[in-house]
Amino acid sequence: VTRVLGDSAQQKSIFSLDWSESHRLLASAAAERHILLWNPYISKPVYRLDGHHQPLANICFNPEQSQLISLSLDKAIKVWDLRTMRCLQTITNEEMNFKIEDTVTTLAYDATR
Repeated sequence: VTRVLGDSAQQKSIFSLDWSESHRLLASAAAERHILLWNPYISKPVYRLDGHHQPLANICFNPEQSQLISLSLDKAIKVWDLRTMRCLQTITNEEMNFKIEDTVTTLAYDATR
């Protein structure tokens, strides 16, 4: 059985997907600079998170804190509250001290650290 989510919700390539078992949500990140949250039983997104200025590279859930963490190609990391669907924190390239030639393409969340 194949299920297609959304006819035209994301027009460009999807770079990252993550599933939250506790929230029963699928998150997708693409070149459009927004995150879509999906209920897999509905063919349209249930919420859209806007705020990045560059295409997204990666996303991951922090289920213990009801958060979603996103990374864009300009090395900006955002922490989203899934209860309010608002950005809680933005960490920029300047705060992380990356070199201009550094490329950051993935992130991971580890609850034990």
